[in-house]
Amino acid sequence: MVSPAIALAFLPFVATLLIRYRHYFLLFYRAVLLRKVRDYLTGLSREERAFRYVLTHAIPGDPLHILETFNQWSYHCEYLSTLGPQK
Repeated sequence: MVSPAIALAFLPFVATLLIRYRHYFLLFYRAVLLRKVRDYLTGLSREERAFRYVLTHAIPGDPLHILETFNQWSYHCEYLSTLGPQK
């Protein structure tokens, strides 16, 4: 068994790693953990949630508005990579 003094000596090391690589932890949290929780709670994948949002908020028959609605969902609701301003 590890002595408590040795275990406590690693706490500053772990804190340093968490501070230094906090952006990677945040990315992992948003991209993996939060996505899995949302998929589980809603019963829908991210793409299906985007499709439902576009169906309910876009003007039917207007392709430009459909793309703008999808970009709005991608930017404000959940991150979903799109190709850029020119479609």
